[in-house]
Order: sequence, then C-alpha cells, then structure tokens
Amino acid sequence: FGPLTSVNFIFHTFSFKKTLYVVETSSSWEDALAHCRANHSELAMIRSSAENSEVTSLVDSLGLVFVWIGLYREPWRWSDNTSVHFTNWKSVGLVITNRHCAAEEASDHLWIPLFCEALLPFFCYTAVLINETRSDG
Repeated sequence: FGPLTSVNFIFHTFSFKKTLYVVETSSSWEDALAHCRANHSELAMIRSSAENSEVTSLVDSLGLVFVWIGLYREPWRWSDNTSVHFTNWKSVGLVITNRHCAAEEASDHLWIPLFCEALLPFFCYTAVLINETRSDG
C-alpha cells in the first residue's frame, strides 16, 4: 500500500484521541476494510459534523476526488456494525441499485453510494481512550 497521511482529532467530550489515516493507494471497499483492520483498527466512521469537517479539510489538502469511508448497507451501518446517527448524503436522485458502499466526494464534501468494487483511496482510524487526570489542589 502507498503513503499514509494522518491527522489527529481529539474530542474531549468523549475522552478519545482519534487518529485518521488516509491510504492513497486505490482499493475496493472490502480490501480497504481488510487493510484498516490489519493495520489501524477500522475504516473511518464519521459520527458528527465536527468529524466531517476534519475529514473534509484532509480531503481538500490531498486533492483527492473520492475516498472510502466505513459506511455500507443493507441497511446502512458503519463497518464495525454500529448504527448511523450522523449522515451527510448527497441528494442527486441517483439510482443506487447494487451500490452498497459509501465514499466522501471531495468536490462538495458529501457522501455518495458507490459500487463496492470501485478502486478508491480510503480512510482508516484508531481511537484511544485518553486518561484525564484532574487535580483540585
């Protein structure tokens, strides 16, 4: 696999440090998932508008067109099988038959369903619990 680019997200409300990796080597969604699980943890799950903004800025800085994220269906779920509560779908009236994997489209930073066999760069992430020690003295 090709070069990795990373950016750290720290969300204090959840006490996690989330590191996002972009793998610029094009892969199918399933191969991307296998790579992430073998090396980093999971395909990226975007769970809030704040996380989506960070992903957007990273996509912009790298000049990518489409990038796999960890969303698939039926029904739409994250790759770790958790429910989807935040979405950022592009509404274009697409026929989505057999398009079961989602990618971020760089031109407008919206999500789009694609054929899982398409070859795209992808996001992986790790999340580590932050041990916050507070002192009152």
